[in-house]
Amino acid sequence: MYAEKIRNIQHLQDRITSATEIVTRDMIQKTWQEMEFRLDVSRATNGSHTEMYYAKSKTLNFSEHFKMPNV
Repeated sequence: MYAEKIRNIQHLQDRITSATEIVTRDMIQKTWQEMEFRLDVSRATNGSHTEMYYAKSKTLNFSEHFKMPNV
């Protein structure tokens, strides 16, 4: 049983390593820009309920994830 857990952990580590190797600098920059944009939208709406639609089927309820302080 212990050996099986070790194999599972090693497999998981291998998958994480291979997944992170494909991330490019451009991907990180675009993700950062998108997060900055979404934070700007949240600030501009003073933290009110804001929904951003993504990939037609998914909705990111931004106000649930980032509560902005009342200023």
